[in-house]
Amino acid sequence: LINTKSGMMALKNMVECLPYMPPGSLGWSYMEVRTALVKGDAAMGKQWTCVGKAAESPEESKVVGKMGYALVPGAQWDGEISYRPMIAGGWDLTIPKDSKKKGAAITFLQFITRPDISLQIVMDPNTSLDPYRLSHYTSPAFRDLWPTAGDYLDAINANLDKGFPDLLIPGTAEYMNALTYEITQVLAGTKDAKKALDDAAKAWNEITDNLDRETQKKLWNGQYDAMKALGIVYKEWKD
Repeated sequence: LINTKSGMMALKNMVECLPYMPPGSLGWSYMEVRTALVKGDAAMGKQWTCVGKAAESPEESKVVGKMGYALVPGAQWDGEISYRPMIAGGWDLTIPKDSKKKGAAITFLQFITRPDISLQIVMDPNTSLDPYRLSHYTSPAFRDLWPTAGDYLDAINANLDKGFPDLLIPGTAEYMNALTYEITQVLAGTKDAKKALDDAAKAWNEITDNLDRETQKKLWNGQYDAMKALGIVYKEWKD
């Protein structure tokens, strides 16, 4: 999945984007990208959905009414464009097992996730919560929140429709840290792309062996079977 032709093409694409990125942006995190977009210092960016709301908030934004929203660009593949925007889910509502007020906690969670209450929360530009109920996307109030709010919601939906999930097995943080380290070296110009991806693949094999290869294979195949059931598959570039 890493040091394949597909992986090389993806990394090459990242390198080709470097001349068009703001100075110092290789060291940016979420907040720097958010700030650059809402202050008008960057023309385009891939960001969490909350930034779309912030861009339309006069209290924070210098680009009110000037922001557009779209499906994350794809890549040419056998005469078609293949789209694979990342789905990085991470919001959870949990109750500690030793809680002495589980009933009250459940009632509270039911309250804040109610269609009417949750709509108010996800519409608020001061929250970072993404719209997560089907009713959020069809809500007339949300779609009229600003002139292009409907476009914003439609773009999120389009990305969800073609989205590609995170790795969801034990060791994910270790796998991604190893890959990120190698990619960062390539983007910084200190390492050859092929060598970096070969080293990343080697690191992944070591992580897999440390966690027990057979167990990891079983867990990964379980995730991939679920992905394939939804029509999400890995494809390889053809020569």
